[in-house]
Formats: sequence, structure tokens, C-alpha cells
Amino acid sequence: MSWISDLVQTYNFDALGIGATPYVSRDFWAEFSEASGVFCVGEVLNTDLHYLATYQGPLESILNYTLYDALRGSFQQAKPMTGIQNYYHDAILTWPDITVLRNFINNHDNPRFLSNSTNVEVLKASLAFIMTSVGISVACYGDEQVFSGSKDQANREPLWTDMEADSDIYKFLRTINTFRKQLKFYSYDQVERLADDSLYSFTRGQCFFAFTNSLKSELRTVSSHSYEEGICYLTSFTATVVRRCNSTNSPWSYVMRGQASCLQNVD
Repeated sequence: MSWISDLVQTYNFDALGIGATPYVSRDFWAEFSEASGVFCVGEVLNTDLHYLATYQGPLESILNYTLYDALRGSFQQAKPMTGIQNYYHDAILTWPDITVLRNFINNHDNPRFLSNSTNVEVLKASLAFIMTSVGISVACYGDEQVFSGSKDQANREPLWTDMEADSDIYKFLRTINTFRKQLKFYSYDQVERLADDSLYSFTRGQCFFAFTNSLKSELRTVSSHSYEEGICYLTSFTATVVRRCNSTNSPWSYVMRGQASCLQNVD
């Protein structure tokens, strides 16, 4: 295995992505990963959680196709958001390390989200989910340009002919990236707070994230939270309104419509 160590050192790679992982034995990947000396991510095109989890160990990380399947179901196909809740309930007990999985909603091996949906707001909500939930966030090129290609090769549209840095989703992703850098909420555990057919929410540190696949106004009262009395800011990553928390764990309500929202506690 000296060849992979030499290759990594020669070109100063900081990580390796491994396609078609299942076609080589797990024992080989364990030896390969150790010899490389860098972070290795495997691609296993399968949505079965228990099968995928057997590849984490031989490799540090895997493309999270099980979460991808749950998110596509809830956001693209308007299935109950409890599908996401069910995923996490099983995932926490199954993955050796959920914090280093690569989360995605689009990639070059599958039809793009918008190939079967014209709802850009719900795409934005799903992108916000992978940018804020536990794991390594991966946005596919062209998401910010609203690409909608279906099967390979149609889903590999050339970016250089359509790159717009002032597009709506480009600015949306930039806002979330800025938010991540400023608050560093990714340093905290993800704690589920409320889930039902059309909404899923969780906290990470002092940030409360809520997501819906509904285009109707959704009113929820949250009793399980850890915010102290004071001013909180509720943002849809495009606009901000101010809400007040009366006391720790006292119920508070919010309304959302086809959006991803975050409540940040401000001392």
C-alpha cells in the first residue's frame, strides 16, 4: 500500500473520495484508508442504512444515501416529514460516527431535485437542511443555478455557460455559509425538538432550526426548548423578525410557509 501513501504525499491531498466502493472488499479499504493517512469517503449507491453502516469503519465516511432518500421523500415528493425523524431515530443507533457522513440532496449519479419538482422554495429548504444538520454538508454544483437535469448525462450540465453569482439560491447558500461561520453551531449536538407530517425541527447550541415541506402557513407551538427569557431572532435566511421568549421551556409559537427557519437566542 505504499503507492497510495506516496501519491497522497506527492500531490498533498487532504482527503480522498472513492467511487464504486462496494466492488472492492471492506478489508482492502481498511488497509487502503490507513495507508493513505488522510480522510477517506466512500460512495455506496444504496439507501439501506444497515448495509451502508458496514462501510464506515473500513472508511471514515460514506455518502449518506439513507438521509438523501429521506430528504427527497419529504421535500421533493411531499411525503410526511416524520420520514426524517424515523431516519434519525435509527441512524443514531446504527452509524459508528454520524458526524462525519457526507450529506447531500443532489449529485451527478441521480436526477436533480428539480427534475421532478418545480418548487424552488422547497429545494432551498432541503439545501438549508443539509447545511445545518449534523454531518458534512455537500452542495452539488449547479444547485445555485437551479439546474434541473434528469438522468445522466442530463444532470451534468456545464456550469461555465450559466454561472450567475447573483442568483437567488447562490445568495441563499452564501447567507447560510456566513451564518455557519459566525455562529459555529456545527460544534454542537443536534437535538430533535418537534416533528410531524409537515415539519421537522432541531436545535444545535442556541440555534433552533425548523423545516417544512408545506406551502401553506404552518403554525406550531414548541414546548421543548432551552431558551432563556429575552429576545430571540427568527430568520428564514432571507428576512428576520424578532420574537420574545418569556422564560426557559415556556411554549412559544411561530409560523412558516415553505421555508427553512432558524431561531437564534441573543443575550
